[in-house]
This record gives sequence, structure tokens and C-alpha cells, in this order.
Amino acid sequence: MGVSATLIGVAATVAATKKIETIKMELESEKQRDVLYTELSDLADQCAGDIKLIHSNYCTIYKLKKRALPKGTSNRNDLSSPANDAAVGKCY
Repeated sequence: MGVSATLIGVAATVAATKKIETIKMELESEKQRDVLYTELSDLADQCAGDIKLIHSNYCTIYKLKKRALPKGTSNRNDLSSPANDAAVGKCY
């Protein structure tokens, strides 16, 4: 009888420990997921700002090339490839 009680106690301890460890891992996983989403959100914001800057520069060069802006505004007034109509259509 003492052996069965010991085995039941060991099994209960193992089951409880396993359940507690599972809960801890789930909480840690949620924290890591939240950190990842925060990092991705920051990266998306930074990329959006960079894309706006690139688009603005592209439009400025395009207008310089088309002589829409006065000469001397920029030292470089060439596009490395033909203008992208989709991007140029959204210039200013």
C-alpha cells in the first residue's frame, strides 16, 4: 500500500510540474511574440518613412529633369532609368 501511495504521489508531482512548466512556456511565448510584433511595427514605421523620402527624392529629380524646378537646385539631375509612370503620377 505504501508503494502505491508513493507512485501516485510521484505521478501527481510529475503531472503538476509538467502543467506548471507548460503554463510558464506559454507565458514566455506570449511575451516573446509581443516583443516581435513591437519590433515589426517599429520596422514598418521606419520603412514607411524611408519610402516616403525616396519617393520625394525621386519626384524632385524627375521634376529637375523635366525642368519643372529651377536649375541649380540640385547638382545631380539624371534618373538612372526611365521615369516610373506610377510613381511620377503621385508626385506632389
